[in-house]
Amino acid sequence: MAGSLIGTLGFCLSSLATNIEYLFATFSLMIGCGLGITFIPAVDIVNEYFDIKKTIAFGLSLSGVGCGMLVYPSINNFLISQLGWRYALVANSGFMLSMFVCGFLMKPLKEESLSPLQEIQAVSEEGLTFVDQQSDLNSESSCCTEELNLRTRTHNDHLNVFSKIYQSTKIFKSVPFTLFCINNVLFFASMTILWVHLNGYIIKSGLGNSTQAGLIYSIIGMSNVFGRIFLGIFCDLKRVNPIVVYTIGNFFLALNELYASFAQTYSAVILSNVIFGFISAVGGPLLPSIIIEFLGEENLAIGYGFLLIFEGLGSFVGPPLAGMLYNLTESYDCTFYLAASLFLIAGAVMSLPVLKFHKPNKNGSNYAPTSDIEVYSRSTSSIETQTFVEDLTDINED
Repeated sequence: MAGSLIGTLGFCLSSLATNIEYLFATFSLMIGCGLGITFIPAVDIVNEYFDIKKTIAFGLSLSGVGCGMLVYPSINNFLISQLGWRYALVANSGFMLSMFVCGFLMKPLKEESLSPLQEIQAVSEEGLTFVDQQSDLNSESSCCTEELNLRTRTHNDHLNVFSKIYQSTKIFKSVPFTLFCINNVLFFASMTILWVHLNGYIIKSGLGNSTQAGLIYSIIGMSNVFGRIFLGIFCDLKRVNPIVVYTIGNFFLALNELYASFAQTYSAVILSNVIFGFISAVGGPLLPSIIIEFLGEENLAIGYGFLLIFEGLGSFVGPPLAGMLYNLTESYDCTFYLAASLFLIAGAVMSLPVLKFHKPNKNGSNYAPTSDIEVYSRSTSSIETQTFVEDLTDINED
């Protein structure tokens, strides 16, 4: 809800812009921060509500991104043509404000209190353990739990915001997750190259007018919706590894970009972008699943937050670099070659966790329901995860 208010304010202030520097602060910074703040909790709460069929849940919830790509280009073109760009931004602030209402529907699950006859394992450094006993269990456990909570509160009082951020960086001890972040820089740099330069490529090449170019974005959005739903269902199968599927998707996107550079008709452009929209869905519902695979469910929010930083870095660097190539060569062919190269390198980087560093789950199920005493090891299939997940416990409890 806080993110939606920040984004709404950013849209309203952007409508008053008089120069591009003003838009850097209001449109890029404020709206970007607002969207980022709303996105991470929305993903994390899906993870909290689902213990099984988690990838399907991610696919359905994140398919809204593809729906937005399908309808928003037409909506915004209509608003700009009828109201002008300033009032169009005000209208978009209303869409952003609607997420404030959605925030009321996202309620965290209530923690269920353990029954007196259940085994409880404490998570203190001293390794205090409460054994299931028929007599005097309530009094003994409550006494020790109170002492534990007191220690935890005292320790947390000494942690400020900066120290918590510093401790959260320990997730980069996981080599697969670090490589995954590098992959996302390259992946989203290539993705945004197509998004930014596709319109200019279609018009400059004489393959279509501005209306036809706008239609391509809607086609990509429609294809992306089906791709996200399909991948969510497909990757939930026990024998399907989402990391492998994501890596293969990177290589196929590289091949598709090479094909797009040879497209000489509008129909060929449509075909290449239908393929692009479907395969690029690997950058949606599979990301939370891969983060859980590398870091564990407890660190999904922290991991996704850092991952979005790397995604933003790639999105910031990719389009200007492709624009420089176009200015030097006066041809969009080099921009497609650059995008294909980045996808290819991204796939190669992601292959390292698949082939060497990542140790897959031996039980064949990535998201099996957990018992009450499985506090730290829940869904952590990477060996590197074991070394730092305990260090982040205090952060996640806040």
